[in-house]
This record gives sequence, structure tokens and C-alpha cells, in this order.
Amino acid sequence: MKVEIFHFFYRRESFVFCCFYYGQQAYLIWGVDNDTHKIIGTTFNYYKNAEHGEPLIHYLARKIEPKIDFEFKEDEIDGKRIVILFIDAANNVPTSYDGVRYIRVGSSKDKMSKFPNKEIKLFEILKNGLPTIVNTKSDYQDLSFKKLFVYFASKGVELKEETFLSKGC
Repeated sequence: MKVEIFHFFYRRESFVFCCFYYGQQAYLIWGVDNDTHKIIGTTFNYYKNAEHGEPLIHYLARKIEPKIDFEFKEDEIDGKRIVILFIDAANNVPTSYDGVRYIRVGSSKDKMSKFPNKEIKLFEILKNGLPTIVNTKSDYQDLSFKKLFVYFASKGVELKEETFLSKGC
């Protein structure tokens, strides 16, 4: 699984953001050094640390659409406190922050509206899942068992006819 790590600053305190491609959750982690990724601990308090006087937990609940599940958890590692924000993956519709959808293009984050083809592909993935042999329309609809066996044999996979059910079963 590919993992991408981002670094952010929130009210002068750094935290690490990990995004797992095609994963079920992303994570924001406070109390980890940006450069070394060593645990340094944090005093961050998501109920008190606030943007414009508003607790972060309320701020995010108000700014993120559609309303996705996210949860703060705290733990201690080697006597140092860390805070982790678990953010569920989008379902059906890409998540927006303050009315804007963002997308990662290379090493940059940009507004998704600048990349309409990527937005279309993302909606297709959210609707149908990642492209697989099951959910992708074939250019050739006349697939026979003989062609299937030849295709898999060319890939080094041996299929056995007795493992397939006949139409009558």
C-alpha cells in the first residue's frame, strides 16, 4: 500500500498527515517531528486549540462536506503524548473543505476544479470502485472459455475446466 506523508502547521504546532491511497482512512498525527518522524510529544488540545476561537473538532465538523466521520484519539508512546485524527475516506462524493474540493497532483495540492478529467475519474471510482475485471466493460463481448484459457495461459496462469460450473448448475 502506498503511503504519502505531508507536513502541516496548525497554530504554530506541526503535525504529520498520512494519506493511504485507496485506503479507508487518513490520519493526522500531532507529536511527531516533521523531519525525523521521531515521537516528540504534543500539548495539542483539539477542544481548546482553535481557529478564530472555535475548537478544532467543531471547526472541522462545520467546514467539511459532506459530513464524514472523523475521530480524535490520544495515546502515549515512550511517555510522550500523541494525538491522532482519524478521517474516513469519501463515499459517493469527494470531500470538500470550506466549499472547495482539493486533489493531489504530483507533489502539489490544488483545487479539483482545475482538473475536470481527474474529477470525473474520481466520481467514477467513488461510484463504481477501482476498475477491475468485474466492473469494467470489455471491448470484446464475445469472450469464450477457449479465449479465457488462452489469455490466462499467456500470463502463466493455468485454469482447469473442471473448476468452472456449466450453465445448467
